[in-house]
Amino acid sequence: MFFLLLLALFCSGLSQGEALQFREFDNIVAFGDSFTDDGPADGSGFYRASNGETWVEYLAKEHFQIKLQNNTWSGSTSGFGNVNQQLVWSGLLWQVSQVKNCTDPRKTLVFVWSGLNDLYDGKGTGLDLLTHSNGH
Repeated sequence: MFFLLLLALFCSGLSQGEALQFREFDNIVAFGDSFTDDGPADGSGFYRASNGETWVEYLAKEHFQIKLQNNTWSGSTSGFGNVNQQLVWSGLLWQVSQVKNCTDPRKTLVFVWSGLNDLYDGKGTGLDLLTHSNGH
């Protein structure tokens, strides 16, 4: 749901011709949870929660044929923590804070899929998502 909102915001600022020129991107950078986690092989992630490519792997490899930097961790919340292991790291804000090598932002498409784990256990609220989206 959050991903669709970001994609809609991204595309709404572009004209129809510009929105269709995705081939101009050289990189995809992904942040999120188990819906995007491709496992630990690339240096981040706990495990692959799918029986094949995740949605962002499919987009990078099959659709755009561009490089993917996947920074996701299963169980991450929109803050700094993780719901599955009571960790104080691996959340969305933590993932963003760990990025060291930035690619050219003019040629990078950033995807964020986060927020479901904040609400999953019934302890979080929509207010948590709003607070974390402002970097607090």
